[in-house]
Amino acid sequence: MISLLFTKFRIHPLFWLIIAAGMATGHLWEAAIAFFIVLIHECGHAAMALHFGWIVKKIELLPFGGVAELDENGDDSFRRESAVILAGPLMNVVLALIGPFLVLLPFWGTAQQEIFRNQNLAILLFNLLPAWPLDGGRLLHLVLQQFYPFRQAYRYILIFSWVVLILFSALMLWLFSFSASFVVVALFLTVVIFKEWRAIPLHFIRFLLALSRRTHPAARIRNLYLRPETRLVTVFSMFYRNSEHHIFITGSRDGPLEGRRLVTDYLLGRHPGPLLGDCRDRPADRFI
Repeated sequence: MISLLFTKFRIHPLFWLIIAAGMATGHLWEAAIAFFIVLIHECGHAAMALHFGWIVKKIELLPFGGVAELDENGDDSFRRESAVILAGPLMNVVLALIGPFLVLLPFWGTAQQEIFRNQNLAILLFNLLPAWPLDGGRLLHLVLQQFYPFRQAYRYILIFSWVVLILFSALMLWLFSFSASFVVVALFLTVVIFKEWRAIPLHFIRFLLALSRRTHPAARIRNLYLRPETRLVTVFSMFYRNSEHHIFITGSRDGPLEGRRLVTDYLLGRHPGPLLGDCRDRPADRFI
């Protein structure tokens, strides 16, 4: 597993600029220690993802830290996704526990120890902020998905992330005045949140594809009572993750439509029309 992780490493070109800046300003130890901590943090995510059979596309070192790009199964359990998210902060806890023993290394002194301790704590706390794409934001997103449909939960977490980013930026400016490094991080998070908002339709399609490919029934069943003139796209926007959906059409005495079958037929172009009422005379779509 370790050798596989190392094949996924990617170094952003700006990484070398950070190293050069550290050498020029006498802060090489700060840059090196920060990237080491972030690297271990991201390896925690990636190792747990590999354990669950997910695909690790890459682990990229960026000027502000690092990002593990994962491709999960699309409809995995809350427990597994939570474990992958928490594996990163757990690595920071492990680093904090082994930190005191680093002084045994010949090149490690009290100055490096203080830098290591402060940066490890800062990276841990920063990643726990409830803002996308930080670990705290991803964990909050998982919680929101338990109470809101997939598409709605995605919008809520991104809107909340904007609010958190604005409030946190104001707090940082009030406490520490201007910080070039924080401005870079804040701008990056702004771009990421904006791009994620633009990508919601793509994530929604992936969610529907994963739902149609699922071969085992979900433990939770949700009943939807909708009018026949409801558009199918609107119906699908009410679907939750890790759930089965039984759709009852008002005014119809027939049994419910099975949501997963409805999505599959829609993606394959088998529906005669775009409305839910177009499906009520199709016995094959009924829940059995």
